[in-house]
Amino acid sequence: MMRWFWVCGAVVALASACGKVDSGGDGTGDGDGDGVDHRDGGGGGQPDAIGPVDDCEPGEPIACDGSELRVCNAAGDGEERVTCGLRCDPDGLVCEDIIDPSNGFAALLDGAEDAPALVIDGGGTVFFDSDYNVDEDAGTGDFEGTVVPVTVVPVAGPAPDVVVVPVASLRVAAGSVLSLQGPRAVVFVSWGDVRIQGELRSLAGRSEEVEEDCWGRPSGGVGANNDIPGPGGGSFASAGGSGGAVVGTSGAAGKAAGDLIGNLTLVPLRGGCPGGADGIGGAGIGGGAVQISSRTLITVPGAIGASGGGGCVSSGGGSGGAILLEAPAVTVGGGVYANGGSGGCGGFSCGEAGSLSTTPAPGDDACADGSGAYGGDGAAVGVDATSGDDVTNTPGATDRAGGGGGGLGRIRINTLDGTIMGASTFSPDPSLGQVAGR
Repeated sequence: MMRWFWVCGAVVALASACGKVDSGGDGTGDGDGDGVDHRDGGGGGQPDAIGPVDDCEPGEPIACDGSELRVCNAAGDGEERVTCGLRCDPDGLVCEDIIDPSNGFAALLDGAEDAPALVIDGGGTVFFDSDYNVDEDAGTGDFEGTVVPVTVVPVAGPAPDVVVVPVASLRVAAGSVLSLQGPRAVVFVSWGDVRIQGELRSLAGRSEEVEEDCWGRPSGGVGANNDIPGPGGGSFASAGGSGGAVVGTSGAAGKAAGDLIGNLTLVPLRGGCPGGADGIGGAGIGGGAVQISSRTLITVPGAIGASGGGGCVSSGGGSGGAILLEAPAVTVGGGVYANGGSGGCGGFSCGEAGSLSTTPAPGDDACADGSGAYGGDGAAVGVDATSGDDVTNTPGATDRAGGGGGGLGRIRINTLDGTIMGASTFSPDPSLGQVAGR
């Protein structure tokens, strides 16, 4: 049942469970209905309260009192208190009853009330590719046998399309891993609680989109011996490392890292950038992009990661990706990571992917036998990516310099009061904001 009031010429609906009626404080108001607005004092001894109301416009919002909105009653001679589902906005004097997810997924969150719960357990790894495991015609996604409704949302500009997964709740059990792969960002909008006890990882595939400026610069063979200077690392929130040079070979200077992109809010949502390729081995992929928006609560006793991959041969490492968590309350007792991957060393080996820790991914050192130069380290919290090592030209032989390490990704956490609970570990440090309401 809804109760309707006029506010400033517009009809406003108030829930019937509004709480008790407060008709004028503690009896100290005159209560004589003399046509004077008595809202400037008193208020039952509350130091910041607006005083007794005995003459007001029915339905008129009076003030916020914590999470309650005080509204003039239907008779115009007292007030009612509406308990807001989320919070009371003192600037607009309106109730906010549910979060408004970043990147415009409010309607899909509203539909999550009737969606199935998604539980990842069994102690193994469940892979979900945002391309191959999505049936756009049927509007479904397959989490290795658990089929749930999904919606693919096109995004303008260079950011990839988004696969939105509405769920009643989401849980990744201890000992289990949910691995998100593919070029599209993945967004979970949950009507209920989200609990990551195991691991949730977001790894981006190589996108078919046109190369962006954030990608590490590639390289190829130069000179009579086809010497290969090191490609640069991918960049996102911080710069990747540059590639090493082949000293003594004309035109064999190391290649630059990619350019910085994106913003703290992760609007639009997009993942990290790959390192540059050397024409022989694969470049390190950029970390993926994942957003989790819960109407109630997110807890992470386990780990969430969106780290970049390591470059192979002498290719650059990929940058960390993007992790956006938002709910009225977020508790992180484990860790959240978006580290850069390391560069290749010039041999037929690969650097390491960014770890689920605060330790930088070490550059590939498989070339310690002299066949090439070390790759650069990936970035981690407080530690920049490093450049690949130079190598000296050897006449008559193909020399390969080291690839640069990948830069940091971004972590964003939005809560009701802009704080995080729990003894948490982050790499990089997150930016904090307040979850939007509606």
